[in-house]
Amino acid sequence: MNAVIVFAKYPHPGKVKTRLGRTLSPEFAAEFYKLVAEHTFDVCLSLPVNEYDLHLFYTGSSDEGLLRSWVTGRFHFRLQAGEDLGEKMKDAFRALFNNSYKKVIIIGTDCPEIDADLVVKSFEKLAQNNIVVGPSPDGGYYLLGMDKFYPFLFDEIQWSSGQVFSETIVKARRENLSWSVLPELIDIDTKEDLSKWLKVSGRNSKMIELIDHFGIRKTLKIRG
Repeated sequence: MNAVIVFAKYPHPGKVKTRLGRTLSPEFAAEFYKLVAEHTFDVCLSLPVNEYDLHLFYTGSSDEGLLRSWVTGRFHFRLQAGEDLGEKMKDAFRALFNNSYKKVIIIGTDCPEIDADLVVKSFEKLAQNNIVVGPSPDGGYYLLGMDKFYPFLFDEIQWSSGQVFSETIVKARRENLSWSVLPELIDIDTKEDLSKWLKVSGRNSKMIELIDHFGIRKTLKIRG
């Protein structure tokens, strides 16, 4: 059996997408996060039940009830453990490989372009490679997958920097791992990221409705 990890948190205003919230309001940032997260959940839930187990690793133990009410379906809920993102991802991968999963990938909730075909493709890549990585334009990655647990991939990485993807590949090369790189997809953290994505996305209808609800077309320089 394969496993998909999703890292998520409950969309409290001011607690999610804080860089986006500083320029477009915490309330918009929370609704934006909710919309993209729900897209991610739907992608995962469309995967075949008999091939993929879904695990939602969340932050904020007091929010478990809210998350369980919000995220319905076949997700297994686990609390994230660790001080920084690297420790939290390492703990998540360790927990699932210790639970006898054959291949494991992790995705976040800030990539509106991810789809089920890409998730399936990532597992197919792991049939011939040790790891698979989906890079984002900011130098990070939106997806990481492994055919077994490689804890060193999370050590001494400059998280939230433009070097995360490149440092990960350097570590893989140093340890003689084979890897496959997926198509680059944007993950949206800032107003500039959102504006750029809207120009090339074909104007996602739900996103435009949300932008119009908050009256921020002009701020994002969207015409029509």
